[in-house]
Amino acid sequence: MLILNKTNPSPKTALQLQTLIQTAMDTAKCRKCGCMKETLLTIQGQLTAASASGKSESAHETTMILRDVDQALGLMEPIEYT
Repeated sequence: MLILNKTNPSPKTALQLQTLIQTAMDTAKCRKCGCMKETLLTIQGQLTAASASGKSESAHETTMILRDVDQALGLMEPIEYT
């Protein structure tokens, strides 16, 4: 599974995306960032839609990333940055 990003067009593998999420959640500032929360919610929505449509070619990777996103959203603190 490759994930594309408009602002950073180099594709990310599922493992790279999981690593980025985990690294960000280790940073207090990221846990308080509105942009991070929006990004996590966007990833969650897109992967949930792909999973529900049955079009996800990599169901296991999708499930693993969604798990990490859900955990990251649970770690978010009150927003202080946007």
